[in-house]
Amino acid sequence: MFKKVLALAMSLVFCVTFSVGCNKKTGGGSNTTGDGDSGDLVRGEPITLTYASWEKDPFEEFMIQKFQEKYDWITVDSISIDQNSWDAGLMQLADSHDLPDVFWCFNVAMSTENGWTLDITEYYDNDEYNKTIPEDLKKVGIYDGKRYGVAVHQFPWVIYLNKGLFEASNIEMPPYNWTFDDFVSAAKSLSVPGQYYFGIGNSQYYLHDIFPILYTDNLLDLGFDPKTETFNWDTRIKGLNTENTLINQKVMGVISSEEIEKAYGDASVWMPETNKIAMQCDWFWTGTYLQSVVFTSQNIEWVAYPLPTGTSGGRQLSSVDCGAVSATTKHPREAYELLKFMNYGHDGWMAKIEYLKQQSNPIPTHLPINVNDEEVMNELKKILSGEDWAAVFESLKKSSPNVRYWLPGQSEFWNWCEEQEIYTKLTANELKIEDVAPQLEQKLKEFYDQSMTKIKARS
Repeated sequence: MFKKVLALAMSLVFCVTFSVGCNKKTGGGSNTTGDGDSGDLVRGEPITLTYASWEKDPFEEFMIQKFQEKYDWITVDSISIDQNSWDAGLMQLADSHDLPDVFWCFNVAMSTENGWTLDITEYYDNDEYNKTIPEDLKKVGIYDGKRYGVAVHQFPWVIYLNKGLFEASNIEMPPYNWTFDDFVSAAKSLSVPGQYYFGIGNSQYYLHDIFPILYTDNLLDLGFDPKTETFNWDTRIKGLNTENTLINQKVMGVISSEEIEKAYGDASVWMPETNKIAMQCDWFWTGTYLQSVVFTSQNIEWVAYPLPTGTSGGRQLSSVDCGAVSATTKHPREAYELLKFMNYGHDGWMAKIEYLKQQSNPIPTHLPINVNDEEVMNELKKILSGEDWAAVFESLKKSSPNVRYWLPGQSEFWNWCEEQEIYTKLTANELKIEDVAPQLEQKLKEFYDQSMTKIKARS
């Protein structure tokens, strides 16, 4: 866990070295402004908008300054909320009638239940730029046919391959359009259990999570079907059973801390640091740590790969952060433009790239939602260069979001799972996924329906 936190911290390094002020800008200019993708925003009287995210200064300050330069009659004030108690912080602001005009959400559905989020369907659907965002990503934040939130950026799930171990074993690196069979075949060939070489790192439940995306063309994360508003865990069962088989075969390195200490001399070591893991199933942000001196000093070179394909034609899974416009904003159109610019719009991303290029470590912490924006992606390819990242970028045209922070009923479901110790018992083999899956589907649907009832009552 410490290594994952450290990896994320290192990926945020670009947010701590460059600072600009956020003073109000005034002056001349045309009567309208626009970035060519959302239409013109009509100049009006000077206004102030408020904004809350868990991005760090000075990066956020830089983005606010760029927004104010573009819309020079708008002042943006940043609102600070403790990330560790974000929902409680939003609740306090809502109770005092001080919700930010634009805010990030750990739970879009809960925010919508509470009446905090504005229906931005008209703005979003009439914005030409949004029409090229991958279809699955556009499903985020839509409840009862209305849009109350958006995915602001994505963190793709990727697989990092240890190039040196492939070469040392005389095994050819797979093509970037590899299949799941290719993945398993390579993993088995690169495993030497007696010497604690594993084809796959300690990635328990990774396959369990990605299988609905790899093996269906209609289900989202957790087996959710947006059309029928139901859950189907058939593919998640297959994923977890595949994992268990690979663990039992000593192909996936899920071993106890005692075994880790015996194998590597340190129970706290992160296994990819040992140079005995051939493929690490992980998230985009881990790439920064994998390029650090911890690995370069050992001549360990990691190559990023998209998720392998199953039968779904190359769909990919991404974690997403989410944002919304406040239902109490007095300036809804301007607030929508702020939400877009600060997070996923073209001009905003060009500003982010300008910022990144000024940093000693320009690696971004996240990737755009609209990977069909060629100008933005071409600039990012100069930062994350190489055919591996080009392949990852291309794969994200079929990106599908995880549902944890926006699908109705998620907080209640995962709290229930924790109370019932579902995954603790699955890990300890006290439960079989086939036996508990029907109950999990039922609880997901129950909590989803309860949340949707509240959302519909609001409207």
